[in-house]
Amino acid sequence: MTESNELLTASWNLGQGTPRELLSTILSKRLDEVLVEAGDIDQLRQIERLGFPLEPASTEYSGGRAATPMPGNAHAHGLHRCILLPHLSYSRLPVQQRQFSVSTEDVHRYGEQSGDLNPLHFDDDVARKHGFAGRISHGMLFNGWFTRLLGTEFPGAGTIYLRSTCVYLGPVYPDTPYTVRVSTPRHDPSRGTYRILAQLFSSDGHHATIAYADVLNRPPR
Repeated sequence: MTESNELLTASWNLGQGTPRELLSTILSKRLDEVLVEAGDIDQLRQIERLGFPLEPASTEYSGGRAATPMPGNAHAHGLHRCILLPHLSYSRLPVQQRQFSVSTEDVHRYGEQSGDLNPLHFDDDVARKHGFAGRISHGMLFNGWFTRLLGTEFPGAGTIYLRSTCVYLGPVYPDTPYTVRVSTPRHDPSRGTYRILAQLFSSDGHHATIAYADVLNRPPR
């Protein structure tokens, strides 16, 4: 896995494509920035549910390539806009690859320590009734792995969280190998701040989890 020095951008109008279709496009094309437009502010707010970082968009924004055909008045006055920042390809620092797996014992230990004894994590039959292939691990186990990476490897000792966001897209099964792509879409060396992104992939290349961490790591004084 290598870093990308060019942003993969797109535009999307919610009058022609649903948020679910937008999500599918972002994941399949590994997009970095998406200008999203809607004629209704409540419709635009649905984008927050996707879980990706976002920011307001000015009417002058023109960085996107059309992901779907845009209507003739797509840039007319009164259209509500925001920019989604998935950053699934771009990285300012070299991309790293890691392997990840959770054992059945890990799941039992976490359930006992956290008190989360949801049978989805412990009973194959219950999990299958809910549409899974078998019992699934707790989502926070990957978050814990990510925290360890941040505090001990990259950026390393002294790292503290400023903000975190996690998008859960598929189950993580115990005793199953997964691959993690770790990238850095934002980095300010003068302030010691990073936005680090960990994408967890199943063996068939589909996203299971996408985790964002805004962290601070300054040299000790």
